[in-house]
Amino acid sequence: MNSGYHDLPKNSIRETWSGKEVDSSSDFLRIDGHPVMERWETPYMEKLAQTACRNGGVILEVGLGMAISAAAIQKCNPSKHIIIELNQQVIEEQKAFISSHPSIEILSGDWRDVFDQLEDSSLDGVLYDTYPMSKEEQHVHQFAFIEKVRPKLKPNAILTYCNLTSLGVLYSQYSVKGETANETWNLIWNETQKPQLVEAGWSEMEIEGFDVFSLPQEAIVARGDCQYYSHDTCLVPKVVKM
Repeated sequence: MNSGYHDLPKNSIRETWSGKEVDSSSDFLRIDGHPVMERWETPYMEKLAQTACRNGGVILEVGLGMAISAAAIQKCNPSKHIIIELNQQVIEEQKAFISSHPSIEILSGDWRDVFDQLEDSSLDGVLYDTYPMSKEEQHVHQFAFIEKVRPKLKPNAILTYCNLTSLGVLYSQYSVKGETANETWNLIWNETQKPQLVEAGWSEMEIEGFDVFSLPQEAIVARGDCQYYSHDTCLVPKVVKM
């Protein structure tokens, strides 16, 4: 079992990510040589999408990638589906998918730059899944977004997020302490996720917790020798605005 992805650059590549070259197929997406997403993630992305769409309504997705989670969100029939994506070639490659779903609105750019285009108290659900831009932010980049997005959420809106590039490493580190997958995820949640959510301005009552999603065997087989994730279970965080 590998220990996760350790080849992120020391210096941030955020300023140039928009124009970085994409290498993609039906099975994978690489940007600037980095493994961003793979098709085996589909059942996990569907679980995240179902979580984000629990209330229906207006859904924000941050990170388009291979449109795996976007397709899953569309199955939930959102009234509006806003997608923020930084890489321009990714948007171009998904143009047919985007145009075939009228509820989708693309905001092109870094979420930090387009955030003000979102109305306060307008979102019913959020799914955040972007790629870390440096080693420094590998384990924490989602929390900057989670702090910023709070005013954009309606009361009872639900937020979930994915950071497999971080969790692949963390699970390898914490599994030596946890006897079972659930125990390992509890350690990861309580030591690396929940404190950061509280620091980002969310109360403990709003932090609903997490589900542990077991990957189907066919996904595990299809994954093969994935660079960034080799575990049989995945974390599905749940944060609800009060």
